[in-house]
Amino acid sequence: MIKDIMNAISIKLHEVFGDAYEINMEDVAQGLKEPCFLITLVDYSKEPLLQSRSKRLVPFDILFFPSNGSSQCYEVADQMMNELEFITLLDGDKMYGTKMKAEVVDGVLHFFVNYNFIGTVETEPLDNMESIAIESGTKE
Repeated sequence: MIKDIMNAISIKLHEVFGDAYEINMEDVAQGLKEPCFLITLVDYSKEPLLQSRSKRLVPFDILFFPSNGSSQCYEVADQMMNELEFITLLDGDKMYGTKMKAEVVDGVLHFFVNYNFIGTVETEPLDNMESIAIESGTKE
């Protein structure tokens, strides 16, 4: 599911910014061509819910390396705030971005967004209990 979300973010960034901006999902050791984006997963956690369901917490840090200084970072951050509110997965499902925050550190934009979802784990059905008979009435 994480890869699906990363792909959806990448597709949305490409729709908004076009071919002029390179989009990476893996660290680039050398030859980084600016302007470009780097999509990274901050961490991945889950909170248990009833039965086999759990809430998956999936925060991303989308880095933007500008070619024209910090002012370009501010413009891109503003666009990302509007455009990454909803993304569409390849299967057509839509996801809502929460906790959006942007900051510029050392001339690089860090755009934080969470795409949380409810996940289920398929488990084997449990054996049913044996039947029991109960008689009820009023005591005189």
